[in-house]
Amino acid sequence: MNVAQATEVFYPWVLALAAGAAGYYFDLVPLGARLDAQLSATLTVSSILMGFLGTAKAIVLTTTSSRRKWLSSRPEVWHRVIGFFKSALFANLALSVFSLLLFFVDPTKIPTQVIPALMPLWLALVTGAIFTFFRAVNILFLMVNDS
Repeated sequence: MNVAQATEVFYPWVLALAAGAAGYYFDLVPLGARLDAQLSATLTVSSILMGFLGTAKAIVLTTTSSRRKWLSSRPEVWHRVIGFFKSALFANLALSVFSLLLFFVDPTKIPTQVIPALMPLWLALVTGAIFTFFRAVNILFLMVNDS
């Protein structure tokens, strides 16, 4: 794996870790009264993105472009491309599950030692979900734009 390939594979996760570290460094905490709206919006957007990713993966698997044919003739590259869609789907699923848990948990029941980690973890999940989605959509557009 060369540097460009490693960058493509790892940049969403590096940015997610950076966002989580920034959230921890700046001591971000959940936003009290607005938290329910924030989590509800996160669940909605993440669910929509998961539906889109499933459809996008189906498009990638059924397209007949020359780029798609080139990719599927190289199994190591093809598996990585499909893995990008899978990682985007799982990143959005993890974000949805975490947001759902935060949505239903009574904040007064959360141990005080855990609270400083909630917002950084949520920020890391949001960042990972966004950038893995961005990577998958870029691949989709490269494959269907057969110019």
